[in-house]
Amino acid sequence: MCVHPPAGRDFRNLSKNAVIGPPLADFDLALRKQFNLTERTNLQFRAEAFNLFNHPNFGNMITPIFAGSTGARNGSAGRIIDTATTSRQIQFALRLAF
Repeated sequence: MCVHPPAGRDFRNLSKNAVIGPPLADFDLALRKQFNLTERTNLQFRAEAFNLFNHPNFGNMITPIFAGSTGARNGSAGRIIDTATTSRQIQFALRLAF
């Protein structure tokens, strides 16, 4: 049985950005050290970390409350089913310039 909200309380009449998802928290870090081997040659070491503290960032909830123009309710409305960012990633690089 499909139960509709009372008149004037229809989710399709909400203003833009009326439903706000969870906040995002992301901390990236990059370190670089350059070693001069000779006058014209140097070696560069880089370490980069993305989402360093591995904070979960959830995606926005599914906002279409009604599916199509038939007025049938979307069963997954309001659920968060994915993550907005990836988990912690760390990468290292060496660069030799001559």
